[in-house]
Amino acid sequence: MKQNHSDHWPKGRYVLFGASGLAGTHALNLLKDQDGISVLAVSNSRLPSVTGENIEVAQADLTDSEKCLELSKEADYVLAFAGVVASAPVLAADPIAPIQTNLKVAVNCIEAAWRNGVKHCVWLSSTTGYPALEGDIIEEQMFDDNPPGNWFGLGWMTRYVEKFAKHISENVPNPIPVTCLRPSLIYGENDHFDDENAHFLPALIRRVILREKPIEVWGTGEQERDVIHAEDVARAAFLALNRAQGFRDYNIAFGKSYNVNHMLSLICSNDNFDDAEIVHLLDKPQSLAKRAFSIEKAQKELGFEAKVSLNEGLKRTIDWYRETI
Repeated sequence: MKQNHSDHWPKGRYVLFGASGLAGTHALNLLKDQDGISVLAVSNSRLPSVTGENIEVAQADLTDSEKCLELSKEADYVLAFAGVVASAPVLAADPIAPIQTNLKVAVNCIEAAWRNGVKHCVWLSSTTGYPALEGDIIEEQMFDDNPPGNWFGLGWMTRYVEKFAKHISENVPNPIPVTCLRPSLIYGENDHFDDENAHFLPALIRRVILREKPIEVWGTGEQERDVIHAEDVARAAFLALNRAQGFRDYNIAFGKSYNVNHMLSLICSNDNFDDAEIVHLLDKPQSLAKRAFSIEKAQKELGFEAKVSLNEGLKRTIDWYRETI
């Protein structure tokens, strides 16, 4: 079915790095079958799940800079959404390899976009670079202090890539516009759900669907997080392609934080798990009590507002996961 968002998408040739990932899948779904748009969907090991008449598919190891350069040579726009999962369980198992891989992939994609003179590159950054701050964090606070705890290495990697992108946008011959989107915790269909890789939200969904008893929650469950559906993140990228110039950075979030207990309650309710048993492990390590991000800049400059409510997004994600297991 043709999407109803064509007024947001500039016409031309798109190269989407990371087309089989969470955000990449939703971006590809919004691009498919759009008039005046062709897409090269690039993935590594998995083929993209979205197909369309205007979509070509390529598989490549994006740690190879020459491959990135070759794939983007005819691009008007580059969406650099590729990377490996770097959730807390992944970093606990190996605190170096995911950071190193993501650094190589991000720099290669952005450099290839510049060398090929594209009209605009959007890189999917993250909020891991922010220090531990109270209140709604704004973009200018990224370097106020070090990233907290286990996010130190990943956060500084994120900061470096953003500075590299700014260099590509301002300090080199023939600079190109680069926009860095800093999404809060992304979730949605096509997420990673296994306990070895998953962030807390898809991990909870998996445990509910498998009817685990009890469902264990580390800490009190009162930790608050802003979570955003992947479709809204993809939509923000296309808004940025139309409106942002030079170097820009934006928080992309739902705009409201919910505690873990509330999100787990919604998951149980949506999946009719009425007799769920919840156990809080108070002796386990607990993360920051609250993480919230201001989206005022994205609202003002891009016209961005999240459209997928938490309840709708969870329902869609639960339904998708049930169909795939």
